[in-house]
Amino acid sequence: MISLEKVGEQYFLVDTETGTATPKLRVSEVISGGRAIPDSMAKHLIRGTRVHRWTEIIEDAMDGSVTGWAYLAELPSHPELYGYVLAWSRKSQELLCGEPGYDLIGKEMRLFSPTLDFAGTADRVYCKRLGLETDAMEVLLLDIKTTTQPITKVGRSKRHAMQLGAYGALFTARQREQIECGRARWSNGGVGKKLPPIVTASLTAQVVYIAPTGEDKTVNYTAADMAAGYKDFQKLLEERRGDPQKEENDGVAAAEQHRDFVGDALQT
Repeated sequence: MISLEKVGEQYFLVDTETGTATPKLRVSEVISGGRAIPDSMAKHLIRGTRVHRWTEIIEDAMDGSVTGWAYLAELPSHPELYGYVLAWSRKSQELLCGEPGYDLIGKEMRLFSPTLDFAGTADRVYCKRLGLETDAMEVLLLDIKTTTQPITKVGRSKRHAMQLGAYGALFTARQREQIECGRARWSNGGVGKKLPPIVTASLTAQVVYIAPTGEDKTVNYTAADMAAGYKDFQKLLEERRGDPQKEENDGVAAAEQHRDFVGDALQT
């Protein structure tokens, strides 16, 4: 069995049959060029992480989770997050309860493939059947972004197109591998509803900006946008492979984290 595990900030592709753990580059790491996050951005990342956790809590509560409702009761203690949570709750209901509604097949879905040397995590993955007499599905990859800018000023981004293009490549490659192995089913975010095997007829993406004002804005990326973004991503990936010093540093860091990963595994 193959799975993607995260140790610190490093992804490893773990094969339980062979006992190997292969390091994978993070999509965000490739796009940033491996540069360290500046201190000025740290507070925005912390805020984004907190808001992402609360988007999962609100969805758990909407699904009837007792734990979700218990956590949701604490929201008044975090007034700075209320607008973001309100914005996402409306958007989530629109996706799931609209006509025709989507099925949620993954929250924080780790995307990977043995044939690709990078990996990433999609905030949400949705699908909906294209007809009553077909298993063909429209698949939507969605990324949640928090912003403190006026919602009217946010929009399309080349970085986001690269990110979503890379996610699309990972999703497509992994789906093909699972179909070849006879395992084309996906989990659906813990809701417990069984979904049919997914035969992707179309793959698109969205970036949903949510603001502290309770507003949201959706930016759509077509399959063509994602393909173009993936080409740009591949150029950055090739540049990274062509930097011997970076490759050496990556190799040392990966070896150290692999050693720690194996050590932890042996102790559990």
